[in-house]
Formats: sequence, structure tokens, C-alpha cells
Amino acid sequence: MNISTKEKPRCPYQKKIIDNVNSVLMSIHPEFKSLNPILSGTYLINLVVSPLAEYSDYDFYFQDAESYEKADILLSACAASRYASKNCISFKMSNNSKQIQIIRSYYGSPGEIILNHDLVNSQIAFLNDNIYFTTGFIKSWMHDTLELNHFQIVQTMSAEQKLLKYSSTVFRLKKYLTRYNLNVSENTQTHLSALKIELIEKYSKNKDLVNLRKQDIHYNFQDIKVTVFSQLIMLIGYLIDQESTSYDIVPF
Repeated sequence: MNISTKEKPRCPYQKKIIDNVNSVLMSIHPEFKSLNPILSGTYLINLVVSPLAEYSDYDFYFQDAESYEKADILLSACAASRYASKNCISFKMSNNSKQIQIIRSYYGSPGEIILNHDLVNSQIAFLNDNIYFTTGFIKSWMHDTLELNHFQIVQTMSAEQKLLKYSSTVFRLKKYLTRYNLNVSENTQTHLSALKIELIEKYSKNKDLVNLRKQDIHYNFQDIKVTVFSQLIMLIGYLIDQESTSYDIVPF
């Protein structure tokens, strides 16, 4: 794990990054920073490696459930709106056009948090003026490659839960590919090829999992809503071979 500090900066323009993040923290709530929120996600990527890329929210993780719950109470009292899902709570603040998201899918130190991310390209975090990042994060951006870390699959998940997790990560890969103009790494192509085979063999004949619309999953891909299994396969095919104009469709 690499750490860039104020005293020994390893990131370009670290003082500017620190000032920008602290300004955001204060604008959310004067007491928010005292809860030690761990900033990760597209806003931090914007500050560190891709200043022209758009972002729509600020993603905050926490070291423990207690800090997360305190953040929920604090922000709920001043937010214009609050929306809760299984993995996070999103707040809309009256003084900021971006959403504030507090994540509850996992807790831990900045290093533990970023090692849990599904993409190597997002393995960076900010806490108390320090920037934490992996060597893989630097290499992926240095070579403009999109690198999968893992699908965040747990063996205790049901087939339905696994399929939704796979679809979530595949869509994030496509989003990063488009937003940052990256190339899919050979290692990631290998993992996607294996996933495609697994999905066809294990999931295509399971009629209960065919229609992802039942789970309110709507992923936009080239003006197509990925709501059926065949379209998920198509998206994986696109990521494996971005030059291809035709994709394998699993018939039902």
C-alpha cells in the first residue's frame, strides 16, 4: 500500500487536492470530517488522474458501522432528500449539485477499503489529508488500461445474487471504459471470457434469472437497457472485443 502525506507528498498537486477535498467536507457539514469519512470513487480519480472527467457524486466509506450510523444521522438532519439502498444511502444537499453517498457494503481502513474495490482503477482513497493508493492503480492509469480486481463474489451468495453482482461489475467496467477512454487489459479480457462461458453454462437456462428487470436493474448500454440475460452477454462480448460489431446473443 502506498501513502502520500502532506509532509512527504507522492501525488502531484497534493496540496491542491487536500484543499479541494477539505472544502467539500466542510460544505457537506462542519462536523462531517470528525467522523473520519474515507473518500474514494470518481471524484478522487478526477482530482488525481483525470481532471476533465465528469463525476456525479462523492463516495464516502467508514472504518466502522458506528461512524457510518453517525454520518447518516448527521446528514439526514440537513439533507434536502435521502434515498437508502442495500449498499449505501444517497443524500441531496441544497448547497451542492452532486450527491453525497455513504457506503455500508463494507467497513475498514483506507487500505482495506480500496483492496475491496472491484476495479484496480478505483483503488485510491483519501483520509485526513493522506492519499492511499495501490501500485496497480498507478500502473493501470499509466498504461491507460482498464483492470478488473475481482467480481466481489462470496460463495454464500445465491445464484440470483451472484448474477446481479456480475452484472453490476460488468456495467462499471463499461462505464469506466467510456468515461476515461481506456483499453481493456489482457488479464481483464481473460476473466471476462471465463465469465461469459460460466454464465452461458450455468445461468442461461435458469428462467428465474433471465429477466433482470425483476430486480430493478436497468443498465444503459448504447441506448439498450440491459434488462435481460442475453444483453448482459452482449455487453461482455463488447468489453472483450471493442472492435466487434456483432455479439453473441443467448437464445431463450
